[in-house]
Amino acid sequence: MNANKYQVTDIPGLLRTLEELKEFADLGFYNKDFMTANYDDGYKVMAEGKAAMFMAGLGWREQMDQLYPGKGSNIGFFIMPWDDNQILNVNPAGNARFGNKKSKHVKEILQYFRFLTRHDILQMRQDQDPLTLILNWPEIPSRYPTDIQALFKNSKQGTVMQYGVKYIDSQWMDVGKDIEAMYAGALTPKQVVNNIQKRRIEQATLQKDPYWVKK
Repeated sequence: MNANKYQVTDIPGLLRTLEELKEFADLGFYNKDFMTANYDDGYKVMAEGKAAMFMAGLGWREQMDQLYPGKGSNIGFFIMPWDDNQILNVNPAGNARFGNKKSKHVKEILQYFRFLTRHDILQMRQDQDPLTLILNWPEIPSRYPTDIQALFKNSKQGTVMQYGVKYIDSQWMDVGKDIEAMYAGALTPKQVVNNIQKRRIEQATLQKDPYWVKK
């Protein structure tokens, strides 16, 4: 895909996934108010048994148990099942902080970065943030629960398309809006896929990517 030999529109699983998401919503499995629901309310509705499933990242269960003691033990997890998926998505990216090299305070920025990367500060973040199960720092061991470790060990893994394929991450906000429009009935799943492909072409052309620019 990065060499423009395979298109987004050539991925049958992407279209099927969007079709299943739309069907899931139309059947009411998201709840009738899902378009206006507050993500942070997920902890509450799960703790109270008002919802059966919630899509979240690793560490969500630990955060849940901190907010509602004892409720985390009721939470299991599984790989997102759309299109009969059996692959565990692995995101090679992570949170980052940046400093402006043209700033008048480069010295202070560097001091701040050095502070953030001190072993004791990293360890404190790891210990106090239930959502942070791992830091990309070799001196700080991960604290994955045994069942999550087993999931990693026993699952086939694949890189998240958003970060492994060019001109996808840069349009993720637009993709989200298109999916919202799909749920509302303003776009079809096929139109969402076509829009992703169209934006990839536009962005690659603007970047003068040699795989897209005609010679």
